[in-house]
Amino acid sequence: MNRDSSMRVLVKAVCEYYKGAARTEIFATIMVLLGVLNFMAFMAFCMSIGGSAGNDGIHDGRYFVNEHGRETEVSALAFELNQIHGRSIWITHPMAMVGMLILVTSSNGVQGRSDRKKPAEQVGPDQPPTRSEFE
Repeated sequence: MNRDSSMRVLVKAVCEYYKGAARTEIFATIMVLLGVLNFMAFMAFCMSIGGSAGNDGIHDGRYFVNEHGRETEVSALAFELNQIHGRSIWITHPMAMVGMLILVTSSNGVQGRSDRKKPAEQVGPDQPPTRSEFE
């Protein structure tokens, strides 16, 4: 199986899964993805400039980023962009956590998809469910 066809299979599977999903689940998934992607972009940016901008990174008009005690001088623009991006993490991390909480606690997340019948719905109204129907 080549890479193109495996990607098509993956995309088709994801689309099929989300056809039956509620809007809340789709929104929560987007929240998680945005949080993860923002964090990955921040880490890539920090690695490319040699560290992250802290509050004490300006000395005598020069801008420094810090990575485990090693300071690297950067331009004022790179420093400001890194600080702003670092602050955005304070928004997207909690957003991703809320999205994960929604996905885990949603009726479709923990107990299975809503398009599947629950064990109580499979038995008749006068019949008590058996143990094997819950497993």
